[in-house]
Amino acid sequence: MKFFRCFALPLLGISVLGTAQEIASLDLVGMTPRTELRHPPSPPVKCNSKGICRISGFGAGVSVGCGGISAGEKRALRISLTWLDRDHYTEGDTAEFEVRIENTGSVPMSILWIPDLADLQPADETKEFSAFNLAINLNLKWEPGKSVPIAHFDLYGSTDHPGSLLSIAPGQWVRIRGSSPLITPPGSTLPDVANKQQVAANYGMRSITYTPTAGSVFTAITNMYPLSLPGAELELQLYPRESSQFR
Repeated sequence: MKFFRCFALPLLGISVLGTAQEIASLDLVGMTPRTELRHPPSPPVKCNSKGICRISGFGAGVSVGCGGISAGEKRALRISLTWLDRDHYTEGDTAEFEVRIENTGSVPMSILWIPDLADLQPADETKEFSAFNLAINLNLKWEPGKSVPIAHFDLYGSTDHPGSLLSIAPGQWVRIRGSSPLITPPGSTLPDVANKQQVAANYGMRSITYTPTAGSVFTAITNMYPLSLPGAELELQLYPRESSQFR
């Protein structure tokens, strides 16, 4: 079951000084992130004399806090797509790509820096814990106002695990290389192959609290909204899966 609610957003920032420069890079190509969380075992199945069975105490679910952009927001990021291993693909192909994330705001920020959410879970599988999530997305664009998501990957971090956060000062940037199958959401369609296509990177940032329950984990999400500035895009031709091009 999903529950939706709105509440105030926390700021994510660490005060450091720096100059305009690249400070770190991260290579995630070919990695399989560890994101499955542990939880207490599922409750036993209970059956009555008629053979009708049910599971009690099952507590899976998601809540989402809407949040919003704060007045006078000083945090800002620009994300650019700087490299693709090819300039044409068929839907379902795996692409390698590189993005650059730059702090274009006026205050330092923390970039989430590990792909393995499971590493942030406490040893006690019943204990609630919180983490930040940075979702990096690739969107295929063609005619004005038309786009479709084709790939994404996630990074995580927690103030309880200092090595999972990377502080970047205004003007500093990081490079992240990743790989992902290029797949469109169900029900979406690709543009006609005659259309000129480009691919752009964007991001979403969230604060998430995970509460293990019997048989599952309840997830409470708070969306966060640093200002997002458009970055560099690349030309790309993505052919439908049934296309024979470049097979």
